[in-house]
Amino acid sequence: MPEVETHNKKILVVDDSLTIRMQVKELLEENDYRVILAKDGEDCLEILKDKTVGNLDDTEDKLLDDILYNLRLKYIQHAKAE
Repeated sequence: MPEVETHNKKILVVDDSLTIRMQVKELLEENDYRVILAKDGEDCLEILKDKTVGNLDDTEDKLLDDILYNLRLKYIQHAKAE
């Protein structure tokens, strides 16, 4: 039997639908991907920040903090508008 090459690459899946996230995760894992799930953009950025701690320089770290701040601000403004 030929040896199957596994790549074990990580993929971050972002979708607000739990059903879609789980279906995509299952499909990717069947193809030897390691899957990380995020429910929205803010969750995605938090995961990226957590996964890259120690790998970012000060400018990149500040940029991620600014993006997260702006996302939270937009979320609050959107919630107040509803």
